[in-house]
Amino acid sequence: MTLFLPLDKGNSWTYRVESSDKLGEETYSIISISQDGWSVFDRFFSQKSIAMRVDPSGNVLVSSEKGVQSLYTDDVGLNLDNSQFSTPAGRFDDLIVATIPDNGQFWFKDVYAKGVGLIYHEIKSPKGVVKYTLVKAKVKGANYPSVSN
Repeated sequence: MTLFLPLDKGNSWTYRVESSDKLGEETYSIISISQDGWSVFDRFFSQKSIAMRVDPSGNVLVSSEKGVQSLYTDDVGLNLDNSQFSTPAGRFDDLIVATIPDNGQFWFKDVYAKGVGLIYHEIKSPKGVVKYTLVKAKVKGANYPSVSN
């Protein structure tokens, strides 16, 4: 998972956020790396004091005020996908898709691009559907979308 979730200091991702009552942009940046290897975000999906790291077995761990937990539970399917997925930040074709079966109340889909990170997040809950689509990013010094001359 490390190749699909680059957690380097200075990386940032800007998403277009769409829901029935909201349209806007949100940017999440990694502002520091702790001494024990946690990547600290300025904020992450409406939460502050969030840190992440990928353990040696590939599990994504999240540290918050609630403690440390796995980002994905065992019922989440993680699948490699070679189809193309386009966002305003570019067209990507080396993907991991994380999803959970729709139980009528809750469902989500996360799409990660190799070397870039989370490029799409869609969640359905009793509050409605919210979509986060990557519009730009800076990852390991590379800009998305890339600037063509």
